Amino acid sequence: MEKEIDIHRIREILPHRYPFLLVDRLVSLIIDAKASQKNVYLFAGVDKARFKAPVEPGDQLLIEVALEAQRRALWKCSGKITVDGHTVCSADVLFTHRPIE
Repeated sequence: MEKEIDIHRIREILPHRYPFLLVDRLVSLIIDAKASQKNVYLFAGVDKARFKAPVEPGDQLLIEVALEAQRRALWKCSGKITVDGHTVCSADVLFTHRPIE
């Protein structure tokens, strides 16, 4: 399933508020059959982070993340950030989740 999510829906899902809400819009979201919208995913850590170029105000960051592994409530994803087609950052990120009641 692919769909676009705007800032209003993102604010309903994420517990963060401005200025810590760092996502304005999801252009494309492909949900794996294992994922559920009834969970809140919480940042747990970063591995193998590489910062390859500076990002400046006004740059539009395209963030791509892919699920690499899942063990119980811990998810490991690999991701990269590009600006104008150039990779500016890559990392493995860890998330945990909790059900929304």
